[in-house]
Amino acid sequence: MKKMIKIDGHPMEYYSDENMLDVEAYYGFVYVTKNLVEEKFYVGSSAFVKPGAKNDIQWENYLGSGVELSKAIKEFGRKNFKRIIIDVAKNEASLRKLEKQYIGKFEATQSENWYNAIEGITLLTKEEKEKEGMPIRFLVRFSTVKNADVKLMNDIEQYCEENGMPKTQLFKNAVREYLRNNQVENF
Repeated sequence: MKKMIKIDGHPMEYYSDENMLDVEAYYGFVYVTKNLVEEKFYVGSSAFVKPGAKNDIQWENYLGSGVELSKAIKEFGRKNFKRIIIDVAKNEASLRKLEKQYIGKFEATQSENWYNAIEGITLLTKEEKEKEGMPIRFLVRFSTVKNADVKLMNDIEQYCEENGMPKTQLFKNAVREYLRNNQVENF
C-alpha cells in the first residue's frame, strides 16, 4: 500500500509496508534514506537480490552506499537512519532511469540537504586519454556537481583512500556506467 509523505518539501508516494511488496515481480527499487539527526537525505536504487545469489545483500536493511552517506552512517550509527521505498522497476534499465529521474526531481546532487554528491563516474576511452595527453592506463573521470569540480585521476587508489571506498566497488560502478553509456552488450 502506498501513502503520501513529504521528502525535503516534495510530496511523494512511498510503500508504507515493504513486507507487502511482491519482490518476485520486480527487479529492484528506488529508495530515500533519511538521517534522522541531520535531516539529510540520500536517493538511490538497489536490486531485490535473492538469498544465495552472487553479491547477496539483505535489501530489507540496505541504506545505500554513497560515499557521503556511508561516512554519515559511520558517524551517526545505523539506528539514526530510516529508509523508505518510493518506486519499483521490472528491469535494470528501468531502475537506472527511475533513479536518475528522482535525483533530478529532488535536485539531490545540487542541494546541501542531500548526500548525493557525485553526478557520474565514467571510464575514459583510449582516445580521450590520448587527447588529454594522459598515460594510456586505467583512468576514471569523477564529476562532482556541488562544487562544479571535475577531477581527472589516474590513481584510483588515491580516490578510494580519500573517500573510504573499496577499490573493487568503485571499479565495478565505473565499468557498469561505461557499459551503460556506450550501450555495450554483455557477452
